[in-house]
Amino acid sequence: MLKTSCISQRSFYHFLRGNRIVFPSESFIFFAQNMTKIAIVIANHGFQDLEFWNPFYCFQKAGFEVEIFSGKGWDCIGAFGKEVKNTKNLKELHGADFNGVVFVGWGWAYEQYTGNEEYFRCAREAKMIGAICIAPSLIAESGLFRGKKITGRDDGQGTEIDIIQRNGAIFIDEEIVQDGNVITANGPQASLLFGEKIVAYFS
Repeated sequence: MLKTSCISQRSFYHFLRGNRIVFPSESFIFFAQNMTKIAIVIANHGFQDLEFWNPFYCFQKAGFEVEIFSGKGWDCIGAFGKEVKNTKNLKELHGADFNGVVFVGWGWAYEQYTGNEEYFRCAREAKMIGAICIAPSLIAESGLFRGKKITGRDDGQGTEIDIIQRNGAIFIDEEIVQDGNVITANGPQASLLFGEKIVAYFS
């Protein structure tokens, strides 16, 4: 079970509200007829909290089974200082075991996963890929998105857009882009819609 440390459930909800996390309405949620299993990949340090928690709660409310993975496993800490305990090592992630794999971004994901072959392997094996923020450009470097329409978060100087286009993907300047079994989002402000889009994909 995923746990947060050093905060009560009530105080964590206050944290979420203060950071503009909005829970999906009951009318939105689609309940899968069969158990849907999702793997979420985060950085060990400094993952983007909103990009993790918003999709996570969308998946939880939809009845999905969720497992959390990181490059080193064990406990991870987000950019806002909240912990996710007892994550599994990325080497334990096998795409055949999950309906989809979701990759969370932020700067430390760039530091940890740029050119990372285990990261690329997990993306290649995934039946469905969700990627947000910096993650789409990280995965694009594997060549997996060649010919796919995707979005992602740029540094304002065109660096990530160049990586995406140089590796054969088609950059679309929108918050959410779906191209078949690939769903991408451009940052934390789109994280709720990103989670909802993935839930809808499996409805």
